[in-house]
Amino acid sequence: MKNNMLYNGKKEIAKVEAEGCGVFSSNCVYHISSLDDKPLMSIALLESVNPLKKDADGKPSIELYLRFVFSDLDKAAEMDATWLNLKKSIAQTIVKNNFIVNQQINEGAVNNFIKLYGERYSEREKSHKEIILVK
Repeated sequence: MKNNMLYNGKKEIAKVEAEGCGVFSSNCVYHISSLDDKPLMSIALLESVNPLKKDADGKPSIELYLRFVFSDLDKAAEMDATWLNLKKSIAQTIVKNNFIVNQQINEGAVNNFIKLYGERYSEREKSHKEIILVK
């Protein structure tokens, strides 16, 4: 991602508009559109409180995750967002998963992604059980 464009190699594949994506922002949304301005997807950075994990102060841990919403498909997926370079990681996820082909959403690729990440992040966190080892 560079200059409001998403690239696959050196080829421009989509336009990117960031909203609220300042330093330490947890209300960041990336809007991805085709080169002719057709909305393709939005990716939002969100927070989830995980009561099973504690931070250094003993408070429930706040975890960041991404929600991918695919415009015309009425489908969404959520995944962990603990990366150091969020913008680069989002771009790599879009390109690696081949979400955009010929200025359109690749529905097959999106369906594969949803099989992995279609369950709501907060629901996945609730299903994790804390294991206590007794010695």
